[in-house]
Amino acid sequence: FGSVEPFNFVKSTGFLSGVFGKCSSIVRPTGVVVTKDNKIIASDQLTDNIHKFTKEGKFLARLGAAWYGELRFSNPAGITVDDHNKIMVSDVGYHRILVLNSDFTFSHNIGAQGSQPGQFKRPYCVATDSKGMIFVTDNDNNRVQKFTPEGEFISQFGKNGGELDCPRGIAIDTTTDTVYVSNNHKVSMFTTDGKFLEEFGRKGSGEGELDYPIG
Repeated sequence: FGSVEPFNFVKSTGFLSGVFGKCSSIVRPTGVVVTKDNKIIASDQLTDNIHKFTKEGKFLARLGAAWYGELRFSNPAGITVDDHNKIMVSDVGYHRILVLNSDFTFSHNIGAQGSQPGQFKRPYCVATDSKGMIFVTDNDNNRVQKFTPEGEFISQFGKNGGELDCPRGIAIDTTTDTVYVSNNHKVSMFTTDGKFLEEFGRKGSGEGELDYPIG
């Protein structure tokens, strides 16, 4: 798979805690999440795989490039876990959110290629709020879409107030249900109902400046 970029683990104090990934052929790690049962799931965009590790870094399983049908990925990026330990992967190349059970078996898909509500063009990241609602950055459609925990479309935002430009990263503060979206050279803030709050950042490499933030 080419050169391997291992994962570094850093403690909250800022000191390096550990490194893993060399033996599992992770080339371009993009998303990482800790599951409810303390497993580490990481996506690798370059090899079209996702990997599962113990919290100590022992390799457990891999899924993606060697599989067929629903379990085959194309450019997996963002990844998150819901309250039921379902794993949600932004499958950028196949324009969907792939939902897996905790044992890496297929559960269901959310979305399909297109620009209509509930469809995606290169969905990049996925996150959930305190109620389990699912939020997806729809990169090429310049919007964020909101779904029920079961994957039913609810709403979209980012076009009428707080316009988004190729949104990628998304994070939700579940204590306030504030949605943070990285796009272009800034981070935009919304309520979970899609109301624009404010934005920060500007293009550059100085303090407080951003250059195409992703995560």
